[in-house]
Amino acid sequence: IFPVHATIMIFLFAVPVLEAMGIYLVPLMVGARDVAFPRLNTFSYFVYLFGGVMLVTVLLLNSAPDVGWFAYTPLSGPDYTPGKRADFWAQLITFTEVAALAVAVEIVVTVFKMRAPGMTLNRIPLFVWAMVVTSFMVIFAMPAVVTASSFLLMDRLVGTHFYNPAEGGD
Repeated sequence: IFPVHATIMIFLFAVPVLEAMGIYLVPLMVGARDVAFPRLNTFSYFVYLFGGVMLVTVLLLNSAPDVGWFAYTPLSGPDYTPGKRADFWAQLITFTEVAALAVAVEIVVTVFKMRAPGMTLNRIPLFVWAMVVTSFMVIFAMPAVVTASSFLLMDRLVGTHFYNPAEGGD
């Protein structure tokens, strides 16, 4: 229950709701007709939806991840959590974070490239600045989360040693 609660709370609610507000309000506030990449927006929604459906499905099938609240390695590695539970979890984290990363890129490009004529950076509203700063934070932080969850998945499925200290991992 703990990793499912944490995943739903952060990756399926907090980040997507904030970014959804940005996707809706930022173009209106900067005078743009639409977001910069509407197809990227659709792609990110369906990747996010697939990750969320994947989590709810494994929860209903009694295969929820058993990796603890934070999924620290080595406790989330193949030695301590056998089976496919943590594999599904690591994959859906990757999906939801790729979606968040795509939306963050979209917000930044919309603000910097699609402002209305006369709308300088000094005139954009504070909410737009907050979304730009948050989007830059997502752009710089989420690739590490995507990489870490992908490395965990590769450690579990392929037998790599990214998180195995005995084999030179960290």
